[in-house]
Amino acid sequence: MVSPFRCMVTFLVTFATPCSAQSIYRPPADEKCVCSPVMNPVVNCGNHDIEELKTEMAAMAERIQQQQGDIQQLLGDRETQDQRIQALEQSSRTYIERCESGVLNTPHSALAYGNGMRYRDLTATFSKRFRTTPVVTIGFRKLDMDGSRNTRIEAGVYSKSPTRVTVRITTWTDSRVYVGGIYWMACA
Repeated sequence: MVSPFRCMVTFLVTFATPCSAQSIYRPPADEKCVCSPVMNPVVNCGNHDIEELKTEMAAMAERIQQQQGDIQQLLGDRETQDQRIQALEQSSRTYIERCESGVLNTPHSALAYGNGMRYRDLTATFSKRFRTTPVVTIGFRKLDMDGSRNTRIEAGVYSKSPTRVTVRITTWTDSRVYVGGIYWMACA
């Protein structure tokens, strides 16, 4: 085991000698060399240089904080864009979620009397609301008309919404429609 005295002498020789003798280390001409009781000669940066570094560090910290804010803003913008894309994909879907169909009939002799343009609106309410206004297709199911007169009849979708469809059956001049039946199908 080495004696404490010998360690102390080695310590003093190692660290005290460079301060008292010529230093091998030569700092650049614009920097000053000072002795430290613990270390070899060091370069003294001076208070002005330390303040400059502190100012630079503060500016860098501010830039980092600003960039972190920018990153958070970009992440928020991306989330908003993702939601918009998802909404657009849902609204412009090319598939049919569901279809519903049914039959509509005019009341007996509702269009059998009178002359000129006459019509009857028939409304069907869907069993379940569609998410969007459906596409509606109609077709005649049955016609009971006076055979001694010309057959004049038309049917069309008068209005539609996510909850119902209204079909209008029209006749004109002296045509007599005793019963008009319509098939309908709504899909969205």
